[in-house]
Amino acid sequence: MTGRSRLAIDANRRLRHAVEIRHASFVSDDFISLLKKHGIGLVVADTAGKWPKMFEVTADFVYVRLHGDKVIYTSGYTRRALDEWAERIREWHRRADVYVYFDNDVKVRAPYDAQTLMRKLGLCWPADADKPRLPRWNFRRPARGASRAPSRTRTGGIPARR
Repeated sequence: MTGRSRLAIDANRRLRHAVEIRHASFVSDDFISLLKKHGIGLVVADTAGKWPKMFEVTADFVYVRLHGDKVIYTSGYTRRALDEWAERIREWHRRADVYVYFDNDVKVRAPYDAQTLMRKLGLCWPADADKPRLPRWNFRRPARGASRAPSRTRTGGIPARR
């Protein structure tokens, strides 16, 4: 391939497929049977009640998408909610590979929820990430004669003085 790049793979791997449903018409035994027949994973999606949530394992893997506990894409997960997800993941992992993706990223909650879930599952994480913190931002008034648009300066986690 002239002028293009590609990645070399270390082994031939089969391609896995998963379907995330976004309509109640998919909540049926026939749909689940069809997925199982073809080994297609049903995405377990937590969408804060916006779309149906189904927990059936239909393939040799489970793909979980956590979009938000209370408000889709925005809210973080409580420790109790993450405890419940950790228990489900442990159960699924007894019979399938499990992949979890956090998509509650509007307020930058995804990485912190992922770290917390990893610890609950006993997965390795650096010791210095034991208590993740959100960065604090200082919204300062512009200097006299400067633009009136607020500027954001990072304060390193220390609340700014007013």
